[in-house]
Amino acid sequence: MEYAPTTYDKISEGYEQSESASKRKNIVKDEFKLFLQNEKPNSLLDLGCGTGVFAVIAKQSGAKKVVGIDISLEQIKAAQIKAQSLGLEIEYLVQDNTHIEIREQFDAISSIFGFCYAPSQKILREQLKSTCMHLKTKGSIFAVVSHPDHPTRDWGESYRVYAQGPVVDGTKLRCDFLLDGKVLATDYKFYWNKKTWESALSEAGLVNVVWKEFDEHSTNIILKASK
Repeated sequence: MEYAPTTYDKISEGYEQSESASKRKNIVKDEFKLFLQNEKPNSLLDLGCGTGVFAVIAKQSGAKKVVGIDISLEQIKAAQIKAQSLGLEIEYLVQDNTHIEIREQFDAISSIFGFCYAPSQKILREQLKSTCMHLKTKGSIFAVVSHPDHPTRDWGESYRVYAQGPVVDGTKLRCDFLLDGKVLATDYKFYWNKKTWESALSEAGLVNVVWKEFDEHSTNIILKASK
């Protein structure tokens, strides 16, 4: 990959604090719960699981087997501690979602901002192909990605996203995580337009693509598809 695990180790604590304070993250959680209610997966793989927020939701919503992978060792450690404190059996692995090293398929796969870190079309396509390989036939994916129409905005209270110059396909976006107006951590993600996304999804073997808005101003959008 073209980014290092230590990058995500450094933002782990700041991300967790900001995540807890973010009202917009609650919208994502509600949409994810609705997805789980509709799909009722017995197994789920969470790509770029971070500290385990959505893996925990999947387990508490009834998924029998939940596996989370992330490139950051520190975030995986935090996720393991969280699961243990809640008495939940969730498997966490330090892995890169470009080449998933798990020899099984899942009923559903989630990626909350995980695909946003693909720094090139080549890697984005590799990630989606790897995702499809680990998805059962008729299985579904739930992802949150940068909005193809308005990917930058300053929310002030918890999160802001901006770029140096015009946003075009492949633009690197800076993301600041905030708490009480203070920057806790800075992260970076990459923008891809809808044409690039739909081409990559089709090439990977994913169909029935659905885009769902959070609201007219959100910098992110829900992406759902099936195999």
